Amino acid sequence: MDGKLKQRVIGVVVLTALAVIILPLLLDGTEQERQRIVQRVPAIPTLEVVNVDPKAMLAEMDRIEADSKARLPREAEPSNDMQANQSSLDANGLPNSWSLQVGSFVELKNAVQLRDKLRKNGFRTYAVTVATDKGEHVRVLVGPLLQRSRIEQIKEKIKADFDLPGQIVRYNIEDDSRQLGG
Repeated sequence: MDGKLKQRVIGVVVLTALAVIILPLLLDGTEQERQRIVQRVPAIPTLEVVNVDPKAMLAEMDRIEADSKARLPREAEPSNDMQANQSSLDANGLPNSWSLQVGSFVELKNAVQLRDKLRKNGFRTYAVTVATDKGEHVRVLVGPLLQRSRIEQIKEKIKADFDLPGQIVRYNIEDDSRQLGG
């Protein structure tokens, strides 16, 4: 072996030995730090095993379901014979409101196009999926508004601007679950 190579190898061995001896002393930390790191392990929790009667559990679930059904709002019959500016509450205490149905489509893209066209012209529109005897349709509606007279004005404006005959319908909040996003 070459003399310089021997010196380098011995130097590496010496430096490594010093690092192994000195670094743990430097990085050991103080007594307070070591005590802070030590944590107390909590006692093992005890679990209480409870026998459950499946029949009683099913009976309780049925009772809870019946209670929930009893609290649901009643299906209110829409009344279309209200006065034009009359605002009232339905059987569930919700305000009667009105929408203008401007189209019913089998193709979703056609409904979305009409909805977007009306929105671009400043009308508040929404689309709802409805199951009919001819299959599923998508209805495009404008509104809802509390005053029927205001919907009638919008109906005339849409008929004049877009040549779309509309049909005034009562807005049902229950339809919101079938409303298309966007």
